[in-house]
Amino acid sequence: MAFAPWPDRLARLPILRTRRALEQAHEALEEQRTEIAGLREDLRRAQGRSDIEKAKRRALERRTRLRRTRQQGRFHTPTHGEIFGGWNDAQYAFANVVSYPKSGRTWFSTLYFHYTRFYFNEPVLRAKSLYTPERNRGFQEMLSRRACGGVFPVCRFAHLGSSRLKPYERQPAPWPDRTDATLTHPTVLIVRDPRDVVVSHYHHLRALDGSIEPDLMLEEFIRGAWGIRRVVRFMNMWAEHVRANDSRLAICSFEELRRDAAAAFSAAMTFLGAPIDAGALARAVEESTFERLREEERSQRVDRKLSLDPDSFRFRQGTVGAHTHELSASDRDYLDTIVARHLDPAFLPYHRTAAT
Repeated sequence: MAFAPWPDRLARLPILRTRRALEQAHEALEEQRTEIAGLREDLRRAQGRSDIEKAKRRALERRTRLRRTRQQGRFHTPTHGEIFGGWNDAQYAFANVVSYPKSGRTWFSTLYFHYTRFYFNEPVLRAKSLYTPERNRGFQEMLSRRACGGVFPVCRFAHLGSSRLKPYERQPAPWPDRTDATLTHPTVLIVRDPRDVVVSHYHHLRALDGSIEPDLMLEEFIRGAWGIRRVVRFMNMWAEHVRANDSRLAICSFEELRRDAAAAFSAAMTFLGAPIDAGALARAVEESTFERLREEERSQRVDRKLSLDPDSFRFRQGTVGAHTHELSASDRDYLDTIVARHLDPAFLPYHRTAAT
């Protein structure tokens, strides 16, 4: 008579079978718990992706609404055809003032508006917009009368399309060069430390609800599509003309305006062919101080019940080197490296390290 091996015989004992069943049940339970935990993690990730997509959709809807609101509420900007009969170079000394966003364009245009009205003794003329004072039909009509005969520059202010991302920017090929077309008229290029520009631009776009993703962090922004490389590429478009001392181009830096607004602005206007009146210049500078413009903006925001968060102001800080106080050491090193490696030496004053 054959006997079963001892392990098989032991396994058939009731108590051992019960213990083994409990172990198997415990193992099965642990496997189910692990599977449930995995499903919960998958669900959490899916919910996170869903929330991100919802936020993007809401941001897109806000951008669409904002664009429509601007189009519907925007005051009519007179065209050169309406006011000056087109680019009538025989009658007017047209000029361009070009800049990347957040480089000082609004400040310069405010100086231009006030200097022009004081120079022509039109003190009752008021700006319709704090941010684009020159786009005022009354101001343009005054210029059409008083600047006729080329006695005073008629300035057009432009970012040359840099206020919005363009499809061609996703390609490594050079951007379309609009410098030659711009330089058909005397041009002032306003520049600013690109590190300060990119940080200021981040706060500006965040304040324009829906312009960028609401959860986009500053350290991501400076490395992204709107980041420091984009600012550098815009500046580099002008480098060849700067190095060649092109007689059609003058540089006015934000840093010079901050150091001595009267001297920097009068130098730019002299280049454009404007006569300089010391009294009108002093009054224009007084009307256009950064602190005064910031207080005007604050007053308007209070009236319109808009956010009073300092970072949401168009006139936010207006300081030189402000980026050093808002970025980590690694982010500052990143910006310094991009500027040192990629910004053309034509803009050598901005080639420095964080330690300088």
